[in-house]
Amino acid sequence: MAANSRIEWTPAIDEAIRRIYRDRRHGGLKALSRETGIGRTSLSDRARRALGLPPLRSVRPAKKTRWDPLDDELIVRWGHEPSACIARRLEAAGRPWRSDKTVANRRCELRNQGQPVGAWREDLTTEEVAEGLGINIMAVTRWIKQGQLKAKALRPDSPTCKFYRIQSRDLRRFIYRHPTYLASARPDLVWYNDIVFGPCPSDVQEPPKGRQRRQPELDGTEYPLNLESAHG
Repeated sequence: MAANSRIEWTPAIDEAIRRIYRDRRHGGLKALSRETGIGRTSLSDRARRALGLPPLRSVRPAKKTRWDPLDDELIVRWGHEPSACIARRLEAAGRPWRSDKTVANRRCELRNQGQPVGAWREDLTTEEVAEGLGINIMAVTRWIKQGQLKAKALRPDSPTCKFYRIQSRDLRRFIYRHPTYLASARPDLVWYNDIVFGPCPSDVQEPPKGRQRRQPELDGTEYPLNLESAHG
């Protein structure tokens, strides 16, 4: 308080403080502090005690947006996609904004209620695969170009701009054959489990049941990583 009493408050400073609080400008006090050399705490004390201004940041209880039948219908329709993709689709459809985690939780609830969430879709885009695995899209493109991940080029005549479609069974085969490529992945676990535990590719041996040590087969086939236990 003694330090505040030594500050020379001028009408110009008071008016600048009033303007910041009136406009609720983010970072306004910090900028004014740099300009005047007065600390932000002193400026906020001046606003509250001398000028009688309300707090610049008021804490308001978060308003919970309820799910309605249309939201659930769209999640069921797009349930095969990663939660981040579903959240963007909901927002593009004019629905209230929701976080990826909120969408993932709702998808699990609908699935537990017996809803046909994510009816099987056979092809995926490179963006959906990268989003679902939690990796860079360039890694997916590199696997395709190296022949490790089978995909269909939608524009094979274009040497620089190719769009790919990846069959779910081919992605599952890639996961079975190259699990170490996904050691640092941060996947959407619901989506990943749908891919991994779908029908096993005919040319890949079924993974052993129970908790066993993963070892490559003679033909180089390895079993997919249990990413859920690896990442908690």
